[in-house]
Amino acid sequence: FYRNNFICQMQVSIQNRLYFPAFVELPCADDIDASYFSEKQYGVHLPNRTWTFLGEIVDDSLSTHPQLGYRTGVRDVTGAVHSILFFPSNASSSNSTAALLTYQVLRSLKLGSTIFVRYASKCFFSDLSTEVIKVEDMNFVKIVPINLDTLLCVSQHFFENPYPGCAHCSQPLNCGGLGMGGSGWGGDGSAGYGVGPNNGSSARSHDSTGGVKKGGSRGARPGGGIGRAVDGGSGSALRGASDVARGSIRCPICNVTKYCSADCLRENSEAHEGFCLICSHLMEIYNVDFERFTDYVPFR
Repeated sequence: FYRNNFICQMQVSIQNRLYFPAFVELPCADDIDASYFSEKQYGVHLPNRTWTFLGEIVDDSLSTHPQLGYRTGVRDVTGAVHSILFFPSNASSSNSTAALLTYQVLRSLKLGSTIFVRYASKCFFSDLSTEVIKVEDMNFVKIVPINLDTLLCVSQHFFENPYPGCAHCSQPLNCGGLGMGGSGWGGDGSAGYGVGPNNGSSARSHDSTGGVKKGGSRGARPGGGIGRAVDGGSGSALRGASDVARGSIRCPICNVTKYCSADCLRENSEAHEGFCLICSHLMEIYNVDFERFTDYVPFR
């Protein structure tokens, strides 16, 4: 059962337009799009899967007026530029937690960051001729301070076409040739860790600053835990990890990259440092059942 779910989840990537559609492919807010919604009991229409719009912020100063909506320009995966309009329903709420979330999201709308909006739909702007994405619930918005091209490349390297051996010494791992292990689906629609098929696409190498370049050497690979995870208080955890089966040691921060031993994890920590946080962000994006809808799953 878990293996079947894992194989199913492996087909998901941020380049899969079924689950990460471009702006033009989004459903319209005023219509019931049969490709996104299904009729349930008592005539209620609910999503038939989980989808997420993503785009890189290219203009963060279109509008900052609360009455007009907070408007920002984004470039989607096709290169087309559109607007996202924020009308937070909790902006004037007495709930301090909701107000703080709104403040944090709006403050994170920085040029070059990538924004993710779950269950996004498009509607017409006040001029009745321009289509925009309207966001009212900030819980379904996630902003990653990384540009879109870098996210696409890191996703391909670590999730869609992961290296089958140890991220440091390249030794084979006893993990059945699969990328990431799955643990089944939760009752709330969240998924166990498991994405990324080995689709034979070209591998890429990365530098420690988060940059991406084609090709690459067979030296230290971008894997392992960052410095904080392997020094000081985490030493006992690493010593215990040396006793587990080969291939079951992962970066304790992102839980993505795999190692044959705690020594390899420690020695490759510097090479992986520039990718660990990006992988953690992507894990949060992928950790949901895209193919089945049981309930709306927010980012927080």
